[in-house]
Amino acid sequence: MSGVGLLYLTWTLVGPFGLDIGRRHGLTVGEWALLGTIPVVVGMLVRVPAGMIADRYGARHLLPAVSTVAALSVLALQLADSVPALVGVACAVGLASAAFPAGAGAIIRAFPPGRRGAAMSLFAAAVCLVTAGGIASRALPVGAPDIGLRILAGVLLGYGLLAHRLLRGDVDRSAPPPARHPGPLALIRAPATRHLAVWFGVSGGGVNALGLTMPSYLVNAYGLSARNAFVGTAATVALCAGAAVLGGWLSRRHDSTAVLRGCYATVAPLLLLLAFHPPLAAVAAPALAGVAVGFGVALGTVCSLIGRVAPAHHASATYGAVSAVGSAIAMLPALLVIGVYGIDGSYTIALMLLAGGAVASAGNLHARRRWLSAAMHFPVPATAPPDAALTVVSLSARQVRSQFGDVISALAALATRHELVVVFEPDPAADAARLITGLRLRLPAHTILALSAGTPPHPHETAAVAEQLEAGALPVVLVAAGDAIPAALMLGDQIHADQVVHLAPDRVDGLVHSVVREVRHRTGPIPPPLRSLE
Repeated sequence: MSGVGLLYLTWTLVGPFGLDIGRRHGLTVGEWALLGTIPVVVGMLVRVPAGMIADRYGARHLLPAVSTVAALSVLALQLADSVPALVGVACAVGLASAAFPAGAGAIIRAFPPGRRGAAMSLFAAAVCLVTAGGIASRALPVGAPDIGLRILAGVLLGYGLLAHRLLRGDVDRSAPPPARHPGPLALIRAPATRHLAVWFGVSGGGVNALGLTMPSYLVNAYGLSARNAFVGTAATVALCAGAAVLGGWLSRRHDSTAVLRGCYATVAPLLLLLAFHPPLAAVAAPALAGVAVGFGVALGTVCSLIGRVAPAHHASATYGAVSAVGSAIAMLPALLVIGVYGIDGSYTIALMLLAGGAVASAGNLHARRRWLSAAMHFPVPATAPPDAALTVVSLSARQVRSQFGDVISALAALATRHELVVVFEPDPAADAARLITGLRLRLPAHTILALSAGTPPHPHETAAVAEQLEAGALPVVLVAAGDAIPAALMLGDQIHADQVVHLAPDRVDGLVHSVVREVRHRTGPIPPPLRSLE
């Protein structure tokens, strides 16, 4: 995680964090900022291909190569003596962005499903910490940056060697490769990519806006020295790192949509308060800390979601697709503040606009709170043609209430390959509507029908389920409390199911299944058991 953070620091050297390097070449702030868009664009273009390469060959080979290129580009910053040379260096620096999908995929594959969300929130925290370090480095004496660049280049080369030695087994070579890998367009068009990229961009954009604009805000609004402003900004961004870990913890125990909504609803009034330049020590400093915590929790929550729902066999490409689109969105808040300040000469309007954006984000999450959970599924490469195996899945709302998004993803993935019957024990009854709505949003080509059944199911209830299956529908059978497994077993026997499985959460392995019964009513092999998130 720390190594990927170092590569992130390299990626930001051409741009606002490396402003002193630009002044050395006689560039204005605007020219240097324009040059800084080159690494951003190059990084967006390389993330999905880099993720696909990392999924195929492993981060063990990609990270050392990227680290070497990054180290050489850091050294080239000292040698570049013309604008064309700086453009070439900026393109090379942009390649450091390939480390993000490779590192994220390696982290996801290194942990069991139940720990991947927490690991990815730590990944977000590491990036925030390194960002804070890059901001703090601008408070160093004028002669220090050259020495710092040489040290950074040496550390990057050392990290490349270390990654090559330690990242063994990142990709399972013994497992047969999938028949096809979801292409870049399939990943980018996936509903999960669109939803997660937006919230990744909004959350990361808040952190970016703090890092890029807070020094100027403190200098112009409160008269702080540049050194104190950089130190204060670095401390605030470091606070985002701790909040990201908290976000991963909260999203594990509460609905992620509610956590995100609470973050933006908290940040909005704080930004509005800061727009009127209140006293620094008594009001503005606590408000800035609150904004940092809000955006940090939101970023940790989104990264935790990515870790929980990204299929391990193409986790790098998945993260690359989300972060490529999200990075473009993440630049907008900082550009808004900088642009409005350049026109108006004050941060009041810019901060009020950001507060309005936070309110709009919270309102959107409230109005469409089911959409995010329903979209948590990425394209899965098929290893074999879809079969007509019949699976009965039992689940209890009391057990899976906090992981409804994961449940819907697992059921939707299975429904694309098998005939499926869901036996659901709702508690309270509103959970049934939530499950059915989520499945309908995720499976628009399927007919999702609900019916109630007793234990044991009455013959006419069994006949209704069989008729729905014959018509190509996905039946959701609602049963009384405590009857999910017995009803699923009895129904599975009566409709000649190939397997009956039960979904339940586990603290380590996340959403797991247990095969309650396997029977062979048809010719051919029994289908593989349900794997919830991979």
